[in-house]
Amino acid sequence: MNYRVHICAALALTLDACNSTYQAPEHSQSTGNPRSIVLKDSVPLTVDGPAQEARFGQPMGLAFDSKGNLYVADARDQVIRVITPAREVKTFAGLAGHPGHSDGQGAEARFASPIGIAIDASDNLYVTDGYNETIRKINPSAFVTTIAGVDGQAGGANGDRAHAMFDHPRGIAIDANGNLYIAARNAIREISATGEVRTLAGNPRIIALDQESYGDGIGQLARFKQPAGVALDIKFNVYVADTDNSVIRKIDSLGWVTTIAGTPGMRGHVDGSRAEARFDHPQALVIDSNGDILVAACGNSSIRRITVDGGAVSMGPMGCAHGIAIGPDGAIYLSNAGISPGVHVPGSIIRVTRLAMQSLTRGLRQRGPVIKYQKFDKIQATKKEDTFINEPMTNHFKIEAWVMVLLSAIGIVVVI
Repeated sequence: MNYRVHICAALALTLDACNSTYQAPEHSQSTGNPRSIVLKDSVPLTVDGPAQEARFGQPMGLAFDSKGNLYVADARDQVIRVITPAREVKTFAGLAGHPGHSDGQGAEARFASPIGIAIDASDNLYVTDGYNETIRKINPSAFVTTIAGVDGQAGGANGDRAHAMFDHPRGIAIDANGNLYIAARNAIREISATGEVRTLAGNPRIIALDQESYGDGIGQLARFKQPAGVALDIKFNVYVADTDNSVIRKIDSLGWVTTIAGTPGMRGHVDGSRAEARFDHPQALVIDSNGDILVAACGNSSIRRITVDGGAVSMGPMGCAHGIAIGPDGAIYLSNAGISPGVHVPGSIIRVTRLAMQSLTRGLRQRGPVIKYQKFDKIQATKKEDTFINEPMTNHFKIEAWVMVLLSAIGIVVVI
């Protein structure tokens, strides 16, 4: 199979700037679990209301329900948010700034760094509650229950879901049969529709950084290093953003793990064949209707497309995206967690339309390689541009520069 990885140049977006900054909590990539810090109450940054006025703390996982509502896991403020098709932002479950672990209705429930979200055909939400070490379920009426894991106890034990243990669960996906797939520490775990937990691939008991952390192979003989994102295709293959190895992995229906793009331990930003391509800490991924894989790579603030047929460029630098989803309109939605090199800003949700992606493809072909946004950190914006889709190519540098300044310096909420 001839995978090729591409990157594009800039964004075509309507922007509304956020107006405050904060020190975002960082999710540990190493051993240790600062749960005691996360469980302290804090002043929330979240604001509900129309999309132009809404604010996010640290948005992570994204998922759409059957009605077109977009659900967002806000890890900093310990809540699950929802953006309606009318672009109203609401708090769906949890109480902003009040972490903990309790089941209940809506604001009565408590989370501790919710990270990943998946939604089933009945619009039930499944959330990885990172520092509670549990998997939560939220029904369409916003009632929260714990379906697997032991509150506050990290581990890799398999078995029935009441006694199984997880170690900082992150990405989550669900298949058509109701089986859940979860990236947790150095393994991919599965919760069957009947409630049994097993290790699908990797070894959750390997936690020391100096232990073997990469290897293809069957099931638990494979090795991962802090995988963050998971996604499924229609053939039930599981794709994994193997974050600290900076590669993309595939687990087939027989449990075989292979590396489909990137080279382990060789971080970077290189397009080309699957062996030539380089990633820097990929965080999340999603499969589109063509079977292409869209990857959010936070280390180089980019969205990459991996195609099975050497397809066209479609995405580009987007800030530190930790979540990615495809909407019912075909647009790409990204959660910018508000983490840039040396800068912590309020998070944002970004929407990029199909037309924008087509324009980006044309733009890259006409004017060559990407200009990294760090080069524009001194530029001041003087007015708001809604889009550069219909602008001459000669104007792209100016607008690209301003977009990147906003992403890296003050954070944005994007509404198109």
